[in-house]
Amino acid sequence: MVVLAPSASQNHQYRDSTQEFDQVALFKPITKASFPLNKIERLPDALHQAFRVATSGKMGTVLVDIPRDLLLEALQVDGPSIIEISTDPDEMPRPARLAEVQAPDSR
Repeated sequence: MVVLAPSASQNHQYRDSTQEFDQVALFKPITKASFPLNKIERLPDALHQAFRVATSGKMGTVLVDIPRDLLLEALQVDGPSIIEISTDPDEMPRPARLAEVQAPDSR
């Protein structure tokens, strides 16, 4: 799973002007990866990296933190960006597998 999480605008970060918190640091221990986006031009690469990390090896959740001001910016993308996601029913999670993933880790 890749989570796109909006955060405080860049000009409001680290000023205590909103009820902000460091989402990247908060989610780092409970996700496979957690990273901030600081330029909208990096979004296609960030999404590609996020899906690559989320689906490689042992699958896991990746959080991409996007400041609100970047969400309002236009982005010109040259050519299609393809992320392959399987829709093959044989590769979809089974209920037993979902229960296993949702169960607390026994380490």
